[in-house]
Amino acid sequence: MKNKLFILGLMIASSAAAEPYQHEGVITKEPEAGNTIIISNQTYHIDSETRVHGIIAGNELGPQPQLGSKVGFNLDLRDETHYITDIWPLENNE
Repeated sequence: MKNKLFILGLMIASSAAAEPYQHEGVITKEPEAGNTIIISNQTYHIDSETRVHGIIAGNELGPQPQLGSKVGFNLDLRDETHYITDIWPLENNE
């Protein structure tokens, strides 16, 4: 019984520490009028539904990530196009 509780505790702790984003990269070209952003030399689309989160916990909205900054992000595939749904600026030492 103790082993089961220990394993359950480890599973809960590891899921709570999981990052909210699935991908990481560095912005290699800033967003353009065409609503695209280039992260680690890959082009992604952004739109009015893209949520920009701050570094502060609690998913507060933050500043627009800038050229050369490290970001975490999630994607959504719409009509064979990858849209960024959420983006987080990351500290460069992560």
